[in-house]
Amino acid sequence: MISLIKADRNCYYDAVLVTVAWMKDLMVGQGMMKTFAPDFAVLWKEVFKQPLFSNPKTLQSQRFRYYAECYVYFQIYMHGNFIREKLEETSKSKQNKINKINESKKYLPINVQEDYIASYLYEECSQDRYEKELIGLFDDFKSAYPQSAYIPFISPLIEKIVKSHQTATTAFNAQMKFVEDY
Repeated sequence: MISLIKADRNCYYDAVLVTVAWMKDLMVGQGMMKTFAPDFAVLWKEVFKQPLFSNPKTLQSQRFRYYAECYVYFQIYMHGNFIREKLEETSKSKQNKINKINESKKYLPINVQEDYIASYLYEECSQDRYEKELIGLFDDFKSAYPQSAYIPFISPLIEKIVKSHQTATTAFNAQMKFVEDY
């Protein structure tokens, strides 16, 4: 139990440190600050010098998804792809979720990808936005990880999304009524 608490704490603090550096960079980009202090870039690199993924307890941390996401952004940054305009364009696109998963597959260690993607899908499905893109992403997840222990937890959320889209495409019939001034 203590090892889980330590892993959770380390995961949380590393993610917070990286977020501080990232937010400072964003503030420079938005003109709130004049320069991005090199110390923050060094901090970012130092935090991920030895990523926590080698500790299996990290995967059990409540902060695992956030930590992993920070790591992916760090890798994008390190590979010269951290172009603010490109990231903003991607986040507005209808392919935002697939891009996020593809980036995670590119940069996260193979042994944590299933956990991260499952956590990401679960969180996104729990938002009740009924986004159709999630259905295809879940199908891809099931194909990639057919024995995943996460499938039974995500399936009911996906079924709600599927049902919502089926209902939305159903033609109106005489039994359906609009309630005026409800």
